[in-house]
Amino acid sequence: MWKIVPEETYEHCLRIQDPDGWYTATIKWDGCIDFKRFHNYPYQKDQELVTGQYFDCVHICDIDDMIARLQAIKEIAKTHFGEWPQ
Repeated sequence: MWKIVPEETYEHCLRIQDPDGWYTATIKWDGCIDFKRFHNYPYQKDQELVTGQYFDCVHICDIDDMIARLQAIKEIAKTHFGEWPQ
């Protein structure tokens, strides 16, 4: 699911990317994570700012809390919609 990007990994941060390039994450020593999801085109190091290559970035400093919140969203959706997603 993830591979380390050695040329962008340092003592204070770890850079990972999914093999298809649609997701990247920079994991910092202090527990924070910058999580990116690319749209239209997968991530390419030299083309990150190419026109038409959009991404969302979420800065996460408490991953356990974020996971709990996402799981709670799923449970509320299942309660509301029944089997979810349909």
